[in-house]
Amino acid sequence: MKATPKAIPKEKLITARVSSSLDADIKKNGIGVSETVRESLAWAVSKKRFWRDLFEVKVLYRPAKIEDPYWQEEYSVSAVITWAAAGLHKADIIFLLPEIIDIFKGTETARIYSLSDYKEIFPGCRSQKNGRLIGAKLVDGKWAGHVVLLDPTQVTNSDEILEEVREQIENNVRAATLEALEIQAREVNINAEGEILHGTFRRYRNSLITISKPDNYQLGAWRLEIELTDAAKENNEIFGDDFIIPKLPNRLIHVDGQYSRAAKNKVTGEYEIMMRFVDGVVKAHVYTNGIAEEENPTSLEEVCDAISESITKSTGI
Repeated sequence: MKATPKAIPKEKLITARVSSSLDADIKKNGIGVSETVRESLAWAVSKKRFWRDLFEVKVLYRPAKIEDPYWQEEYSVSAVITWAAAGLHKADIIFLLPEIIDIFKGTETARIYSLSDYKEIFPGCRSQKNGRLIGAKLVDGKWAGHVVLLDPTQVTNSDEILEEVREQIENNVRAATLEALEIQAREVNINAEGEILHGTFRRYRNSLITISKPDNYQLGAWRLEIELTDAAKENNEIFGDDFIIPKLPNRLIHVDGQYSRAAKNKVTGEYEIMMRFVDGVVKAHVYTNGIAEEENPTSLEEVCDAISESITKSTGI
């Protein structure tokens, strides 16, 4: 019995506009446009998938008040991001509140507002329809507001409208978070399978450590960024910030100026340069020392492990 051949996925034609100068360079260098575009799109999709796996978005709503027994017109609504690793992204994330429009009438069926702590003004943050502020922000992974149902004739469709509100807020928050993550990690080189090509990206109970290789760095030089988790930050405030820089065979860790300080090593009694966390972050560089990078027996993963161990000795986390 012959095996049934697998169906070949149908290809869809996608067109793209390029400048005349770029088109000239494409032809001059004999670049295969179709193959290059396919590879670029596959890489972009895989990268998005890689970042999506790092967080979850949950949007909830509940009645805020009841105007009459039959019509609940106002609801509290909130959005929360749950990270795969604590401290993955601590900066505020800005996004636009969706506008809920009846496609047949062209009118708003619901209007979403941010609570005062979650409003944000930035370019393009106002509605093109009525000029009201729709700029919003997630603070520590949270946003809160309320939604008002504007059309009482849609009372029978309230569940459907609220579900559209929930879905659109979730989509906007997810898109903004993906963009923020990509900006944060733009120098970590990732292939089409979502694997880090040049560097390492490790999560620990006390920290998130990224070692990356920007394009202009020479072979054997790496950028290092360490971010404490919330638990490690709390203990750091209690026990101080004397973090010993690990000394490893064939590796040299050089901490950037504002993240270093001279302190006494409690074990040796000698003063030495130590790491100092600023807002829970240390930035530094890692170099291969006395040996070619490709021959270095001390891996970048071992560097990360040693740094996490140093944090444990200082914070107990």
